[in-house]
Amino acid sequence: MVNFEMIHLNILYPNTPGSRFDMDYYLGTHMPMSKRLLGDACKSIAIKRGIPGATPGAPAAYIVCCRMEFESIDAFLAAWALHGETLGSDIPKAKRTHNAIFATCGDGRSSTG
Repeated sequence: MVNFEMIHLNILYPNTPGSRFDMDYYLGTHMPMSKRLLGDACKSIAIKRGIPGATPGAPAAYIVCCRMEFESIDAFLAAWALHGETLGSDIPKAKRTHNAIFATCGDGRSSTG
């Protein structure tokens, strides 16, 4: 059985033709609002900018990756039920690109290759 304690919500914003991402709005307005609304349910937030690297001279595949850590799936679902609509309606102010969202969890195992 998989233990869904400490889940990570990963939100990826692809760098596609015509995409736009306002990092200043995202970092200065959207993410502080996210942390405030999600409250103690959200244990940490990490924002990473994409960098080129797949092939020389190619653009980054993703503009931004946001990783939010929650104590459990239930904690995330409860917070999202209260504030998901507000957060979802605000994010278009920061971006004009679709996004991919996926959740991950640690099950206590690791691989060293």
